[in-house]
Amino acid sequence: MMANKKLPILSAAIPAFEKFMMALEALKALCPDLADVIDIGLTKAVKYYKRMDETIAYVVALFLHPAYRLKYIKRKWDTDYVERAEAGIIKLSHHPIDDQMHDYHDSGLVDIPQQPMSVPKPAYVYGEDPNSDSDLSDSETLNNGLQSVEQEYGKYILGSRLSVNTNLLVFWESNHLEFPTLFWIAMDYLAIQASSVPSERVFSSSKETDTNR
Repeated sequence: MMANKKLPILSAAIPAFEKFMMALEALKALCPDLADVIDIGLTKAVKYYKRMDETIAYVVALFLHPAYRLKYIKRKWDTDYVERAEAGIIKLSHHPIDDQMHDYHDSGLVDIPQQPMSVPKPAYVYGEDPNSDSDLSDSETLNNGLQSVEQEYGKYILGSRLSVNTNLLVFWESNHLEFPTLFWIAMDYLAIQASSVPSERVFSSSKETDTNR
């Protein structure tokens, strides 16, 4: 579940870890004689679970999965944690990403609207006119139908819930024009490996191709 060579799986890290700890708690209630041993496992699990707070990557990956969005954490977590997670995602959505956008455009991997290289931030994403000198806020939208970051964010979190088996690569490739800002975030965060298993397999398989002979 937490290792795949071809598909991003970091989105499953938090649900999988929480399910694992809930299973240990249930086992502890079912087998009280094993409580001391199970507590040792739970203590170690909680230690690693808390390390997920040291980076926003796990929450962002969870949010970028159309089966979860914000619905999972709002259903499972306390209000303070939900507010902190949402604030972090919104802050990330407003981070300037010009250089990365132009790199992808030059690569020909995706089709995005052209914009002047002098624009200090991706104007079309923020709902601004690239040729205008006026200082529009991110909450404003132009008459030409371009959406602001807030509108894009709101549209995404209100979207219908898809299957947990949804192919994230296909989803974001199909929706990169509808959710351009979130697409760039997905390109950054969904590529993060959820475990070291794939890389360990590469080292193991290298023994078969590089021998002493």
